[in-house]
Amino acid sequence: MSLACIYALANSIIGLTTGGHEVKAGPALVWAAVLCVGNLGMAAFVAEHGYLDFTSHVAKIGRMRFGASQRCTVRR
Repeated sequence: MSLACIYALANSIIGLTTGGHEVKAGPALVWAAVLCVGNLGMAAFVAEHGYLDFTSHVAKIGRMRFGASQRCTVRR
């Protein structure tokens, strides 16, 4: 990942110093707009309703499957 970041930095510096180049986004621009609207909608939902604690739902499913007496632990 760091190699990709270094490549992107070098590519951006070269692009800025040489005057840039034409970008044809086409359908990618529409897809980016759709994703942006969706992400803003999710952010607005979470801002309105508060943080959704998905871990409590997972714990509930675990208790239903394994019973209340058994504990599931995660080892690192």
